Amino acid sequence: MRIRHLSPEDALLSPRPGEVGVAHEWIVWPPRHIDDPTNDFDVRVSTVELAAPGPLASLDGYDRMLAVTEGEGLILSHSDEAPRANVRRLESYPFRGEWPTEIELNRGVVTVFNVTTRRGQAEAHVEILRLGTRRVMEALDAPAALVYGIRGTLAARITGEEEPFELQACECLWMHELGGGEEIELQGSSTDCEALLVRLRMNRREAR
Repeated sequence: MRIRHLSPEDALLSPRPGEVGVAHEWIVWPPRHIDDPTNDFDVRVSTVELAAPGPLASLDGYDRMLAVTEGEGLILSHSDEAPRANVRRLESYPFRGEWPTEIELNRGVVTVFNVTTRRGQAEAHVEILRLGTRRVMEALDAPAALVYGIRGTLAARITGEEEPFELQACECLWMHELGGGEEIELQGSSTDCEALLVRLRMNRREAR
């Protein structure tokens, strides 16, 4: 098992040709150079601040999931592929990367958390946790997982680790080479504590 505690300074700033906003990339697997224009990855986890409406680039062969973490939500349009979707804060929304996608903002700036996976090579399950001051146990029944702090402070302790990791808002705990039987205990420290838990199944190549 390998664990990394990532702060915002560890996320790579990545312009997104053909898309609105600039992404902060937390995880790209397998790793690639930030200037690589190709989409040769199986998993990408990022956050993006959106201040204006606009398009998302087409990603053939990928599945996308976004969750609104800050702001009044947004609307996604996919031409004739799917109905317009109104995504509110702390809601997640999955869609196919090849769908034409336009984003409209409901009101003001919105921050979104994105997970993009290559279809057939990786699969993501995203859980939004309104922790408050609760303590919860979650199974890490996947080869890799990530906890992202949205608001407040939380403690995260993984099976076999004596001391918990303390996560502030906009910090990540990246765990891979998991055996499949581990658990993670999450304890919120304030009534507004919120987090995301992402479980990732990956079929080839080793994560960094």
